[in-house]
Amino acid sequence: MTDTETFNADPKGYERLIAMIGGPALCLGVGVEGTNSYGAALSRRLAAAGYTVHEVLRPKRSVRRSDGKSDPIDAIAAARSVLAGDGISTPKASDGWCEALRHLIAAREQLVTSMTAISNCLAGLLTTAPEGIRERYRSLPSKRRIGKLAACRPSGGIVERNVLPSLKTLASSWRELHDRADVLECRMRQIPEENARPLLDVYCMGTMSAPNWPSSAATTRNESAPRRRSPSSAAPARCLHPAARPTGTG
Repeated sequence: MTDTETFNADPKGYERLIAMIGGPALCLGVGVEGTNSYGAALSRRLAAAGYTVHEVLRPKRSVRRSDGKSDPIDAIAAARSVLAGDGISTPKASDGWCEALRHLIAAREQLVTSMTAISNCLAGLLTTAPEGIRERYRSLPSKRRIGKLAACRPSGGIVERNVLPSLKTLASSWRELHDRADVLECRMRQIPEENARPLLDVYCMGTMSAPNWPSSAATTRNESAPRRRSPSSAAPARCLHPAARPTGTG
């Protein structure tokens, strides 16, 4: 270890770091923690400058307890991991269709999570709603119930006139989120269709699992490769996740 320095996490800070490291020919490699999260921008800049970037793991708790926790200590640990070749891996590519698909998946998962929360809230409010409202809507299938509530016209006493607008607002929000999730899902299906159509022929490979496959395919041996469907197979073409089922990152 020759020196430690602190750099801002912005373009100017990245340029200062590159100037301190020197040319790529003089550097064995750069260890970065969180190359697919907080270290993503730094990893992209280093890779563009010609450096070999390695994903390094966070120090174990036992090591952190004995050595302490600080940015310089973590930086030294990352450099030692690269030199020893211990606990390092190749960062995921962030400039191709996989990265685009991951962003769409993350956004859709948040929408689906919100839809689930709204649906649960509707069920809870209907449980304690006045008898007439509860009996009118509670026995309906979930999607039909939401459609009926979104189109209802509040009436009745003071409780009914305020319960129904609450339920109507939630139902309308659920439908809006559902429409937005459908738009994202259409885009999600287009990306592998246009960029990796043969990948979708792998048994049980779908839109959700496709972005994780290329990163592991390079290390998969031929004899352990996933099975492809035979023409006579009765298995479903793909295991696509339904719109109402949520599935991050390291």
